[in-house]
Amino acid sequence: MDTLIAGIYDIRLLVLSIAIALLAAYTALDLVGQVRTSDGYVQIGWLTAGAIVMGTGIWSMHFVGMLAFCLPIPVQYDVFTVLLSILAAILASACALFFVSQEVMSRVNLLSGSLLMGFGITTMHYTGMAAMRLQAKIHYNYFLVGLSVAIALIVSLAALWLAFHLPDRTTTASRRQKIGSAIILGMAIPTMHYTGMAATSFHATKVAQMPSGWILDSSGLASTIGIFTFAILGLALLISLEKKTVDRTVALINLQHEIAERQQVEKQLQLEQARKLEETLKELKQTQAQLIQSEKISSLGQLVAGIAHEVNNPVTFISGNLSYAYQYVEDLIYLLNLYRKQCPNPSVEIKQQIEAIDLNYLLEDLPKMISSMKFGTDRIQEIMQSLRNFSRLDGNNKKIVDIHEGIDTTLMILQHRLKAESHRPAIQVVKQYGKLPLVECYVGQLNQVFMNLLANAIDALEESNNGKTFAEIQTNPNTITICTSADEHDAIIKIADNGPGIPEEVRLRLFDAFFTTKAEGKGTGLGLAICHQIITDIHGGSLQCFSTLGKGTEFVIQVPIAIAVTNRE
Repeated sequence: MDTLIAGIYDIRLLVLSIAIALLAAYTALDLVGQVRTSDGYVQIGWLTAGAIVMGTGIWSMHFVGMLAFCLPIPVQYDVFTVLLSILAAILASACALFFVSQEVMSRVNLLSGSLLMGFGITTMHYTGMAAMRLQAKIHYNYFLVGLSVAIALIVSLAALWLAFHLPDRTTTASRRQKIGSAIILGMAIPTMHYTGMAATSFHATKVAQMPSGWILDSSGLASTIGIFTFAILGLALLISLEKKTVDRTVALINLQHEIAERQQVEKQLQLEQARKLEETLKELKQTQAQLIQSEKISSLGQLVAGIAHEVNNPVTFISGNLSYAYQYVEDLIYLLNLYRKQCPNPSVEIKQQIEAIDLNYLLEDLPKMISSMKFGTDRIQEIMQSLRNFSRLDGNNKKIVDIHEGIDTTLMILQHRLKAESHRPAIQVVKQYGKLPLVECYVGQLNQVFMNLLANAIDALEESNNGKTFAEIQTNPNTITICTSADEHDAIIKIADNGPGIPEEVRLRLFDAFFTTKAEGKGTGLGLAICHQIITDIHGGSLQCFSTLGKGTEFVIQVPIAIAVTNRE
């Protein structure tokens, strides 16, 4: 008898799928105007590009929604079947754009287009479900399946009607209507998807063998989601190429002065907030160093999480405004070039002002400046996320985690100590990651072990550099090697350095509490003792040290694999 398998939804991915649906709906409605106002081969080009972008956007929402549903068994996907589901989404989108591009939307066209688009979306969904390869049978509630099909048809009908009745001219009212329509469609599409998911149940089978063929591991779908999301965002670039009408050009000329003032204010705000962010990051690094030195990583979790949240708010504000600022700059540059083309002989006063501000250099440098600021805010968000991941509290329950992710997060936090300095080259980190299953552990405590061992390795390498020149160190570079592997019972992590090594009498006492070889004020003697306690007492594993004088030191961590969910390279 088959056993019913219960799954749960990852709320973050669920929200992300809805956000993708909203963005895909808005961009699809925006593309309708391009298709309707074009003709001939240009219209075919817009229709083809729009179908691809709109189809991949809908499909991305669908696959993110599937990823949001977490099952306690490994899940893989047949690549060929996945490609068929993408093709179904693109064809459904092509049908929709074709029908709304007609001059008249008759009832026959509306119903025909709704049927084609609705069944295309339905085909995409259930073909995507059919691509799943897992040790379970998929059963369907046919009432809910029928309900999902009905929702798809209703959504398609509403999409065609709303898209056809959107005005071609860009006004405040039409923009509001477009946003409202996008919200309706963007919420309706996930409704169909999650109704279809509700119609699905999984029953475990006794067969342990997974199907063979061209299979896509679910662990790699995060990058796939990024590709589809990028495709949707790429649609914004197509929209930016929209032909400017005479009315819009006149409106932009009238608004030029106001936009310039707003950009100046935004620039000042961004610079001020960037300065505050820099000060906050400096304070964060100082606080982090003090807490790590005194072995208070548990307190670091609460502090860093709070600071990262506070830093993330202004970073998000800046990042969001930079996108608008970049678009404003592009619009102004286009407008100025158009003005200079149509009015090649401006007044003397304008010529003098152009020369005074070096307009050509300004037009070239301003987009680069905004792009560099966007890169900086993205980097800050990445660092903040790493700090939050590293310092999260464990609570009372173990969590299923990726050991490699914890190591990489710790290395990012220690990056400032690994980079090159005036007296030595950068410390090289060699990653030899093997196949490692997800491990059930207290992730915060395990990250603390990685932090202590890697920090000690850096200290040992710094000590070995005493009395050496930059060239001597470069000949035999400082290296930290991290190897991971797994046997039947344990995940094995090896962290080695090519430092001076540890004398045998010191190695035997490394894990004793309050034992330290560092100068007074530079160590408490608790770091390795705490690491040993975390690995052996709390996780039931082992922590060993092997060292050879003049060659280096290696720490070997073995953590029992309580639950192995899926294998990762």
